[in-house]
Amino acid sequence: MSLKPFSHSPSTPLNVPKDTSPNMPENMEELIADHMEKGFLENIEALFKQDRSVWPTVARLVSDERIRVRLGAAALVEELDAALVPGLDALADYLVPLLNDESALIRGDAAYCVGLTGGVRHVAPLEKLIDDENADVREAARDAVEEILKRMRAREIQGRV
Repeated sequence: MSLKPFSHSPSTPLNVPKDTSPNMPENMEELIADHMEKGFLENIEALFKQDRSVWPTVARLVSDERIRVRLGAAALVEELDAALVPGLDALADYLVPLLNDESALIRGDAAYCVGLTGGVRHVAPLEKLIDDENADVREAARDAVEEILKRMRAREIQGRV
């Protein structure tokens, strides 16, 4: 079995924070992506809940060339959001560079995932996509901004109670 190399548009470098564990194998991203393709979402979800050092992998998964991996990445983010995993806005930081990807599909998927995990600091990068050339990206960005603002309002209300 040969591993497929990560293909990302060279015009959009992934400038994400580097906080991976020094003990994380170099090929961990490829291993996680391959396991996602095979349908091991629950295992990957458990790993993401237990070890934040794998969080940078989310950008690799969302931008993978394999549809099963990209769909699994969105499902992973949905599950982490539903489980109320603390600090998910840090996960969104890894996705923000993908909002500038040359692929409309990746921009839209990244916007969706940032909407589920992002905080106030992620609204500005999403708002830049509201004028995107692709209608699906524009819609995903609008929905993501609405989701973040709704979540922030809910937290404010909870803080007052």
